[in-house]
Amino acid sequence: MAVARLDDVDYSLEIWGIRDQQDVVNWLEGTGDLDAVLLENFSGPSFSREIDLGTIITKFDAKGCFAVSNWGKLELELDDVAGDVVKLFDGSSPYINTVLADMDDPILFETQNDRYLTPATVQLLGTEKMISEYFPDPFSMVYDAGMLNFSYHWAVSLLEDENVILGVTQGVTPADVSGSSTGIDKVLDYNVISGDVDPVNDFRILFAPDGQGIADISIDTVNPLSNSGEICALPMVLEFAITGEMVDAYDSDLAEFMELNLGDDPTETEILQLVRDMLYFEKDWGSVRENISLENAAVEIRIKEDNVADKTFIVFRIYLLMVDGGSSGIVENVDIKGQNYLVIYDGEMDGKFSDPLQLLGSENGPDSTITSGGGGGGGCSLGFLPPLALLLIAPLLILIKKQR
Repeated sequence: MAVARLDDVDYSLEIWGIRDQQDVVNWLEGTGDLDAVLLENFSGPSFSREIDLGTIITKFDAKGCFAVSNWGKLELELDDVAGDVVKLFDGSSPYINTVLADMDDPILFETQNDRYLTPATVQLLGTEKMISEYFPDPFSMVYDAGMLNFSYHWAVSLLEDENVILGVTQGVTPADVSGSSTGIDKVLDYNVISGDVDPVNDFRILFAPDGQGIADISIDTVNPLSNSGEICALPMVLEFAITGEMVDAYDSDLAEFMELNLGDDPTETEILQLVRDMLYFEKDWGSVRENISLENAAVEIRIKEDNVADKTFIVFRIYLLMVDGGSSGIVENVDIKGQNYLVIYDGEMDGKFSDPLQLLGSENGPDSTITSGGGGGGGCSLGFLPPLALLLIAPLLILIKKQR
């Protein structure tokens, strides 16, 4: 987005998701990067279309924030009365709403009316209401030339830390779960568990814990419907990031081997494929263990560049359907409204959803893996995580309102 270009077509737009308004303020003031992710781009003679945002994770009271860049030759006027999206900054703000289209060095300029998205500019927008007030209905972005309707799945954030986000997927019923070999009677959501869950103590992730893993993930929270006698499930989305330092702390030989395999100037595709080949999740029930390949359709991987910290992160997202009960050692994939989830039975109907996982690695990859559903989408001197300036890989996670 930092490379200026104009398409000789009527409409050529890029729509970016940004974390929250404070991130935009920091960006405009030059005190922080704008952690933007590309949601959609399109060019052509027509404007209106449907855009599927995938699964978004937000706080219950969060709004969505966007940056929309115009590379076409026609000007667009925002209709914030007919649509659900309005200007991010109003007349009472010291900031203006339109900048030149350079995400690395925003240039503010005065406009007579910043409702207009002129060619080679970026417009800063936000939803008028909280995401919870729209769900499960889509919300719209309306211009004089047409309308963009955004559909999405929604997970309510339980935990947000610097490198960890955990959310509970909303609006799922047992009928939405297809492909499971073990019957699920009830699917819980944030509204059911929010009064019983303790985010600080129930969810934990340790990075490079004494060389025993790259990341050690522990989810252990109460099932408030355990007395019903029914099999209950809790759908969750976990996202976390690692650096090369963490792989090196786990196994320096593995880190060196990965670096040698990539060679000089690897592409992001080569880096991600090497990560998929050599790293994996392990689920341990004590008496039995299962390795889960990163090629599993419920696992997504992307690269994130932090220019302020001068680090490159590998970001993992895993869709989990945790079941209180079932048989130990069973891991399978199911489909929930078009999104693949990894089902893990904790092996004991004890009134808890318990799901410890480890991220491990080996030069030969995992010994035996669960790969159902097909493919999924730093530090020291490790060449396999080089700085990748301007790299923005579009994840399915967007519109995150990050706690400060």
